[in-house]
Amino acid sequence: MTPAFPATVPENVEIRLSDGVTIAASLVTPPQGDGPWPVLISFYPYRKDDFMGAGVAYARDVFAADGFASLLVDIRGYGSSSGRAYQAWDPREFDDAAKVVEWVAAQAWCDGRTGVWGSSYGGAQALGVATRRPPSLKAIASVYGAADIYEDFVFPGGCPNALGASAWGALVVAKELAPPSLPDAEGRWLDAWRDRLGRLEADEISSMVWPAHPGYDDYWRNRRIPVEDIEVPSFFVSGWRDLLCKGMMDAYARCEAPKQLLVGPWTHAAPDVSAEAPYDWLAALSRWFRRWMTDAPAPAAEPAVVYYVQGAREWRTADQWPPAEIAFEARHPAPGGALDTVATPVSDRHVTDSLTGPEAGLWYPMGLTLGGAFEQSRDDDLSLTYTSAPLERDVDIAGAPSADVNVRVAEGLEAHLCVKLCAVDPAGRSSLITSGWLRLPPGPEADRRVKVEFYPTAYRIPAGHRLRWTVSGADFPRVWPTSSAPTLTITSTPEAPSQVTLPLCDPTVNAARAFTPELPPTGVNRSPWALRGEPRCIITRDEARRGIVVTAGVDMTLRLPQGGTFRLDHSITAEMEAAKPAAAAMRTRATVELEMATGEPIRVETRGYAVRGRRHLWGRVTAGGEVIYERRWSTFNGRPA
Repeated sequence: MTPAFPATVPENVEIRLSDGVTIAASLVTPPQGDGPWPVLISFYPYRKDDFMGAGVAYARDVFAADGFASLLVDIRGYGSSSGRAYQAWDPREFDDAAKVVEWVAAQAWCDGRTGVWGSSYGGAQALGVATRRPPSLKAIASVYGAADIYEDFVFPGGCPNALGASAWGALVVAKELAPPSLPDAEGRWLDAWRDRLGRLEADEISSMVWPAHPGYDDYWRNRRIPVEDIEVPSFFVSGWRDLLCKGMMDAYARCEAPKQLLVGPWTHAAPDVSAEAPYDWLAALSRWFRRWMTDAPAPAAEPAVVYYVQGAREWRTADQWPPAEIAFEARHPAPGGALDTVATPVSDRHVTDSLTGPEAGLWYPMGLTLGGAFEQSRDDDLSLTYTSAPLERDVDIAGAPSADVNVRVAEGLEAHLCVKLCAVDPAGRSSLITSGWLRLPPGPEADRRVKVEFYPTAYRIPAGHRLRWTVSGADFPRVWPTSSAPTLTITSTPEAPSQVTLPLCDPTVNAARAFTPELPPTGVNRSPWALRGEPRCIITRDEARRGIVVTAGVDMTLRLPQGGTFRLDHSITAEMEAAKPAAAAMRTRATVELEMATGEPIRVETRGYAVRGRRHLWGRVTAGGEVIYERRWSTFNGRPA
């Protein structure tokens, strides 16, 4: 049965920090009893009273039904919170969060026990605040989070993220330009909005600064979350097809506190709405917090790791990740494009085709259920491929494969070494298993031996299918192309073999670890604020010019519990012609139409254009049909232009 709207009307809460900044939050309490309750807290820059509030409304109702109060917090300088926002992923956000956690613990409606949970940016916040060790914090849950934003998102393998990073940056600015959608009688919402517009006038935009830091410098080192400092029990949720999968799995490995891991075949969307292997992740999180934050009897022991084996479409458990049972096996390039267990002399030249990559899926950060990988044959044909003979038995990959490659690039040219593993069925259909990237900086024309780490995965290749290793110099639009299309020379000898190393788990041993997943409840409204929502995922090819256009986005309208509506229409378009990789471009647009509870119409528009090295963004705010703010931002290699 679908509950009537709204399932819960949050109560607005204001928290005064010692420096005078007012942090705005919304409180949801359990429907039964008067409290106090254990409280689950989330921190986001994405607007508690509309966009983010809608995104977590169903989860908060689930937690309330299980006896938890929850607080959704606008971090400093965003949404309804005052103050000057920090640059994205600034560790000072965690200091603020720790103060909020302790403020919550002292309130009459809290029993003194707090937990922090969140997804994506909120997942990173959960990890970060745990490193501050506020005394009342008893447990955290990080969903699709990241602890090293350089490697996990902005520069995977040193290669600049294209579609995902551009989409995120333009979207955040649109949300910043919009006023708080919950006005107060005293007018503090206007002060917060004025402060934010003033900051956007004076400060640099985070995503436009990133190109100024292509290497792993102090800007990024200061943003790396020291997960090894976490002491409270930590629950990790990741998706094999998520853009932050590598970061989440790395954070899990580095965490030394009591921990649990759940991994499915998911993109950057909630596991309970996934088309493949939907999972009742909220029930799992609720049990986790009940175990560590309440006086309820200790639940039955749960597996330390629950993961989904793609290809087999089966769930498994393990005591650790990767599973202790894995054994490593190397495969080598062989003459004629073969992939063999024996290293033989090989020397292959490959001219990069900059159109390689669109079949590998999107890195769109808006949480669409779309965006997974397509059939790979088109990309395979544009790459250097090595394919095994049909496998004699089922093969389960469980962990992070790696590739050791002897590669040569022409003198003075930058290259991206983009590697993929695919499973090829008897009919020739190619399915992506996992990918990896490595930037090769310009240098002399000489052989280099480099290691490329693939994203972690769990995947079964059935008997009779073949394993394919592809090598190319492009993976567009996931990463920006290099300015030229370099020729890669791959060599291998018995003395110095190029190879891909696979972490393999015997399927017969693995079968003993079978797991029955928790299916999400049916007949419930998981989007109680939503009036409509239409995702976009379009790939258009110009065969005459050998060009490609990839568009991702969403058009959604929300009905707000305080009154009024919020509409977001956002898209990003990646475009390139094979002959002009240096001219590859990202075009972004976002429109926010906000009807306040008072009936006043506000319209925000942003438009962005980026090529590698140059970024431009325009924003405008209209109130009642009159333009009240307009601004253009431009950077060249991350510096104001």
